[in-house]
Amino acid sequence: MAIVINGSGTVTGLAVGGLPDGTVDAGTLATNSVDSAELIDGAVDDSHIAAMAASKLSGDIAVARIPAGSVLQIVQVEVETKITLSSATTKLIEKSITTKGANSSLLIRAHVPIGGHDDGNSDVDLALSFGYKTGGASSTSTDYSKAGGRSEFTRVAVSGLDPWFATDTKRHGEGHDKYWVDTKTGEYLKTGLSYAAGTAVHVALWAKTSNGAYTFISAEQPADSDSGEVMTLTLTEIAV
Repeated sequence: MAIVINGSGTVTGLAVGGLPDGTVDAGTLATNSVDSAELIDGAVDDSHIAAMAASKLSGDIAVARIPAGSVLQIVQVEVETKITLSSATTKLIEKSITTKGANSSLLIRAHVPIGGHDDGNSDVDLALSFGYKTGGASSTSTDYSKAGGRSEFTRVAVSGLDPWFATDTKRHGEGHDKYWVDTKTGEYLKTGLSYAAGTAVHVALWAKTSNGAYTFISAEQPADSDSGEVMTLTLTEIAV
């Protein structure tokens, strides 16, 4: 087909590949005339990216492009004040995390310093449990869903939740070390959550004793002292 230059300034009869290489360069193209839709797969390779200035890289990477198993965020809360626990179910520590991805997994980890109890009984049963929920925090353990634990740990149980720790403990006072601290670490990976990105999930550590008074964080009974240990709750969101 013959090449025709029309009076309107258009050209007809020019086939794809009819122009020699280099005929159209960057200066010839109008501003914003080429976008990503006009680029074929592989047009931008490592050689182009290697020379890219850091100033050209900005913004967040879409969660959908982050490989499964990658950490999306980590949040933590700590408590330094002595906690005295009676036989009632008690929330020891809580932290919320607003998910960055959809249906993410949550790794829950708690560092729990136990200061013992000062009850007249020679031993007191103690249970520790994780629970999680959406829609805001609650003062009632049965409002939370189970996160780990074993239903077989029936020595003493937190209402509605399964303990990850449940056993006898010794008391302070005569015949016992008044200043002992026993640190427990609980960890659980919660998978299979069906939450949209941007969902606030509350995770709490709950405790229950069979009888008597019990303390956490402070190692000394009955009064606070200059000794103790920090309790922490750490939540890690993991991409799926």
